[in-house]
Amino acid sequence: MKKSILLILSAACMLAQSCTDVKNEPITPGDAIPKQVSDITWVATPGGAEISYTLPNDPSLLYVEAVYTLKSGEIRNAKASFYQNKLEIEGLADVAPCKVEIYSVGRNAKRSEPKKLEITPLEAPVWTTFYSVSMEPTFGGVRVQFTNETEASLAVTVLTTDDAGELYATETFYSESAKGDYAARGFDTTERTFGVCVRDQWQNKSDTLFVSLTPKFEMELDKKKWKRIDLPGSTHDGHIDTKLEGMWDGLASSATASFFHTKPNTGFPQWFNFDMGVEATLSRHVFHHRVSNKTDGVYTAGAPKKWSIWGSTDPDPDGGWNNWILLGTFNSIKPSGLPGSEKTDEDYQYAAVIGESFDFPMGLPPVRYIRFVTEAPWGNVTYMYASELTLFGDDGSHTPEVPSEGEGEGEGAGEGEENSNN
Repeated sequence: MKKSILLILSAACMLAQSCTDVKNEPITPGDAIPKQVSDITWVATPGGAEISYTLPNDPSLLYVEAVYTLKSGEIRNAKASFYQNKLEIEGLADVAPCKVEIYSVGRNAKRSEPKKLEITPLEAPVWTTFYSVSMEPTFGGVRVQFTNETEASLAVTVLTTDDAGELYATETFYSESAKGDYAARGFDTTERTFGVCVRDQWQNKSDTLFVSLTPKFEMELDKKKWKRIDLPGSTHDGHIDTKLEGMWDGLASSATASFFHTKPNTGFPQWFNFDMGVEATLSRHVFHHRVSNKTDGVYTAGAPKKWSIWGSTDPDPDGGWNNWILLGTFNSIKPSGLPGSEKTDEDYQYAAVIGESFDFPMGLPPVRYIRFVTEAPWGNVTYMYASELTLFGDDGSHTPEVPSEGEGEGEGAGEGEENSNN
């Protein structure tokens, strides 16, 4: 027993002695400075540059860092790990030389001396997008279109004037899509000034494009007057407990909102008809996708992908097409362009919350009866579903305001011309 205790004590002493003999040292000495990168080259990109280099043969290297200054004075850092031989410079507003310093950073956080270079970016997306902006009158406001070729994250703000002539922001649209087509609405049919400016995520801001124009009159047609019309060949009966009237009950954008779901195996094309209760010249329609959650309903299964809208003042009682005219054919657009049922929050917001908005062609005759034809759905199914349909236009009940004598006199010259200001 005593021998066993002695052996244990001896082993413990030897272990303690061996531990005191081991000296732990850092992988990288505290005062070691990593070697610099070499063979630096760069290629200009919109609003920045791609910088390439050769990494040093140095086990202490952790990452490479570029330091530069934005137009706002903010100092920016771009980093790339030791597994990469390039990094991205972003956020530059102007096509002008920009000084960049490249550092090697070690595992001990020590930085090498900088390698200095000067880059000149291509024109930033905030400017190329701004130069593409166009504005034109639309129903109830102004239509704004633009091209965002790099699909940069941008905010496009629409400005107008209040009663005191002061500018204010009426709408801001956020987009990463290659093309933008938006409308700021809610205005009467008097001439007013609108402006558009573009901003990026680094707070670089374009000039403002101004134009004076007169919005076209429109009103939301009263859905309380709408009634379904059952005609031969049409699809009005809903699946399970859904009803066609669910498409015009004013409820959309939530999982509990009512919707219309046609019966499975109906096939395409399929259509339903309804009476608006008044004759009206249609300007646009807004279509809300059915949604049960953010992953279902929107841009999938029975959500209409292509549809046409027809109008009539005297529909055939036999369900035929003789007295119907085509008002327009429309395609559902997924802003992100992602394949299949994939979608982004912007897609969901556009289809389920805002609703897809489509203008009818100008010059259409007034109609009273509507035939909504689903040509094809987003999914490989034999039914369609939708949450809400809203129609806008002019039913003739609006009396235009006649300017009083002398109104508008004394206005400055040049109104109505496009210009840009800082």
